[in-house]
Amino acid sequence: MSAISGIYGPSTCKLHAQMVEKLKHRGRGSFYWQNSRGQVSLAGNTSAHSGLFLDQNTALALDGQILSDETDDYLDPIDIAKQFNLKEEAFIPDLRGSFALLLAGDDNAFLAARDDYGIKPLYWGRYGDSLCFASEAKALSGLCHDIEPFPPGYCYSSGKLYRFRQSRRHSSLNVKDLDCQVITGEIRAILENAVVPGCHAGSQIGVFLSGGLDSSILAALSCKHSAEVHTFTVGIDQGQDQFYAREVARYLGTNHHEYIADIEEIYEILPTVIYHLESFDVSLVRSAVANYLASRQAAESGIQFILMGEGADELFGGYDYLKRKGQSEQAAELNKLLAEAHSMSLQRVDRMTAAYGLDVGLPFMDFRLIDLAGKIPIKYKIKGGDIEKWILRSAFRDDLPEDIVWRPKVEFSHGSGSADVLSTSIATKIGDNEFTEQRIVSEELILNSKEELYYYQIFHHYFPEQELAEVTGRWQPV
Repeated sequence: MSAISGIYGPSTCKLHAQMVEKLKHRGRGSFYWQNSRGQVSLAGNTSAHSGLFLDQNTALALDGQILSDETDDYLDPIDIAKQFNLKEEAFIPDLRGSFALLLAGDDNAFLAARDDYGIKPLYWGRYGDSLCFASEAKALSGLCHDIEPFPPGYCYSSGKLYRFRQSRRHSSLNVKDLDCQVITGEIRAILENAVVPGCHAGSQIGVFLSGGLDSSILAALSCKHSAEVHTFTVGIDQGQDQFYAREVARYLGTNHHEYIADIEEIYEILPTVIYHLESFDVSLVRSAVANYLASRQAAESGIQFILMGEGADELFGGYDYLKRKGQSEQAAELNKLLAEAHSMSLQRVDRMTAAYGLDVGLPFMDFRLIDLAGKIPIKYKIKGGDIEKWILRSAFRDDLPEDIVWRPKVEFSHGSGSADVLSTSIATKIGDNEFTEQRIVSEELILNSKEELYYYQIFHHYFPEQELAEVTGRWQPV
C-alpha cells in the first residue's frame, strides 16, 4: 500500500503538495520527481514494494506488485521502467497482479495504467490544461474538475485511453466431466501460494476474521505457514460474527483480538469512516465501520500486514440473491459483480486499511484463482440452487469445523451487527419531509433511503463535487 500521484501538463509544486498532503496516511516515506521541462511531476509515499523508481530519464510511481506473463514472478519495479524505455506502452499487456502505475520521461512521455480488476485504486481529473492522477479522490477534490475513477484494465498514453488487453473473465460453461477433486486441489494450491508471501513478509500476520468461510480459510492457511497469526473481529452489540470467530480462533490457536463497539462510538467515527471510504453507499458504509475498527485494532497491536477474504463471493457465488436466478443469469451477474468490485468491496478494503497505514493481501483476487474460477460451471458454485460457494467449501472441508465450512453466507454488516443498529437509529434522525425534499440530488443520483441520505450528507461535506457523487459506486443488485 502506497500513495501515488501525478500531474501531466503544466506542473506546479504547490498544487502537487496539496494533493500529496491528503494522501499522507498511505505509506511510510515520501517522494517527489519533476522532469526538467516542468511538464510532468510524480509524487507520493512509499511502502515495501511500491514508491518511486528511476531508470535513466524515466520515473515510475507504483502502488502494488506486478507479475510477468512469461515467468509468473514478481517484477523488480526498476525493470518496468526499463521496459518502458525499450517498448513504450507495448509492454503493458504483459503485466499481471494488482497495480496502479504512472510512468513519465524527461521528454514529456507519460503513461498511466491500472490492473484488470481495479484492486489498486487510481483516480483522475482535470486542472486547467493538466491531467491529475491520485490514489484517492480526496487528493483531487477541491482542486480538479471531471474527477472519476481511472477505469480498471485501461492504459492512458499519448493522449489516448484504451483497454490494454481483453478481459480475463471467462464464461462459466456446463462442463459435464469436471473433476471436482482436481479443481478443489487447484483452488487449495492457488490460495496457499497466495497466502505464503504475506506469512514470510514478517514475524506476525493478521487476518480480519468474521467467522465466515472466506476469512476462516485464510486464517487456517496462515497458521500452516506462520508461527504467530493474529485474528481480529469487530462486533456491534450482539452481532453473530464474534461467536463464530471465537470458535475458529480456538480451533486454529490464533492470537485473537475482539472489539465490541456501541452505537455512540459508531456515530463518533462515521464522518472519519466516510471521509476515508469516499462513498455513501449504505452497504459499503455499514461494513466499512467494522473494517475501520478492525484496522485500528491491528495497527494498535503492531500488525502491519493483513489478509482479507474479499473476492470470494464474486468468484464463487456467495450472494444470497443469486439463488433466485437461473444459471445463465447467475454467471452473468458474477461477471458483473467482479467488474464492479473496484468501486465496492475492493474500495472499502483499500481505504479502511490505508486509513491506518496497513498493507493488505487479497488471496482470492489472485489472477490465477480468478482465471480458474471463471472456468468452473456455475452449478458447482451454487450447488442445487441453494448452497453458495459449494466448491470452495468442499476444498476446505477438512481444515475447519464443520459448522464453519457449511455456515450460510451472511452479509458482513449483518454478521457484525452494524446493519440493524444503524438502520434503526438513523430512521429517527431523518424526518419524512427531509427525506422527500433531499432524496433527489440530480437526475443521475436519487437516494434510496433515509440511511443513504444521512451518509450522503456527510459525504457531501467532504466531497462537494456533484459529479463525484454521481460516479460513486452503489450496491444495486437486480
